[in-house]
Formats: sequence, C-alpha cells, structure tokens
Amino acid sequence: MNYSLEFVETEIIITADKFGRFASIEKLIDDVKHLSSTYRVDAVRVNDVTGEIVDVDKMELEEIQSKLTFPKSKECPTCNSEMTEGICYTTTSLKSFFWFGLSAQDLVFKSKEDDTEAETVIENNKVKSSFKCQDCGLTLIP
Repeated sequence: MNYSLEFVETEIIITADKFGRFASIEKLIDDVKHLSSTYRVDAVRVNDVTGEIVDVDKMELEEIQSKLTFPKSKECPTCNSEMTEGICYTTTSLKSFFWFGLSAQDLVFKSKEDDTEAETVIENNKVKSSFKCQDCGLTLIP
C-alpha cells in the first residue's frame, strides 16, 4: 500500500492510497515533518478533513497506520494479483444441450475489460456481478 498527503487550507491530510506517491509511511512522516517546519500547519489528520488528528512527532508508525482506512482493493485473496471485473450469467452450451437438454445451464464469467470468450464457472440460474483473478482463476461472486 502506498500513501498520499495533501494540504487542505492549513491542515495536512494523510491517506492510504494504492497509487500514492509514498511507498512507506516513514517517508510520508518525514515529508509531513518537513512541511510542518516550513509552512503553517494547524493539524495533521488521517483519512479525510474530518478524520482524527494525529501528533506525528509523538505517535508510533504502527499507531498511525492503524488509524488509516485502507481502500478496498480488487486483489485476489489467494495470490494477491489484481482481479478482473465482469459479470456472470447462465447459458446452455450446444454440447450440454445435446447431452442433457435445456435443464443443463452453465454459469459463465465474462470480463468487462476485453473481448475474451466467457469461461464456465458453475451451474446456476442467476446473473450477478463478480470478480475473477486472471492469474490463479479464483472467481468471487459478491
């Protein structure tokens, strides 16, 4: 996880941000200390303008991290790769139709990002949004 900071009037807001400029909380704290000594800073807050005020000089790094709200990611819980958003829907394949008739329906996953063919996931009869990891194949249906 990366971290970001921004000035809002005379306050510094620290946020956890996947695409943030700071790769470590230590580097972010160093910059906050530098900014605080260079400019007028009334408060350092976490998460947003209404977030908790923190004393960067007296607080442990772990304590600051524990106060940050981390954004929900679409990372695979099995292998940590980014997951692909798409939809799941039921369909009857020609092969299933000839072997089992109309009662055999496959639940398939189709990516929203590209034109790849839909992949069979499970048999089902509902349409739901879902996420699929392209690296390990894990599919989540919330």
